[in-house]
Amino acid sequence: MNRDKFKIVETNNPEYRYIIEPTMYISITRYIPEVAEELKTINYKGKVIFDNGLITGNTIGRFVEAYFNGKTFDSSSFITMFNVPEDVKEVADKALEEIKKSLIKPPEEKKSPKKSTSKSPQNKDKPKKATPKEEKDKG
Repeated sequence: MNRDKFKIVETNNPEYRYIIEPTMYISITRYIPEVAEELKTINYKGKVIFDNGLITGNTIGRFVEAYFNGKTFDSSSFITMFNVPEDVKEVADKALEEIKKSLIKPPEEKKSPKKSTSKSPQNKDKPKKATPKEEKDKG
């Protein structure tokens, strides 16, 4: 299953219906054949956007457009996008944040030491102080 390598995110934009998000810190271009297989299974034909934000950050090279003909990607159609529609960018940003959160492991909780009911070793040889009542009873 390829879902551990990338995520296909659907948008409401008629021109760019799907965004391909890597789910690891590896360029999504490494998985183009697998992405094509997934798009074939949903009978898609049209433009897609590859979001490289996990690797590049929010830089000029973050988004790449490509055309999927229903079987394969047209290799001449891959172009860096400079004007990503705002609605598509919002969907991509939200998906990217979810992926980042899933990649960050929460810190392990520190286990608190168990409270000992016995006296600590450094106090075992010290004489116990008498309480005021014990002092009064002595005298």
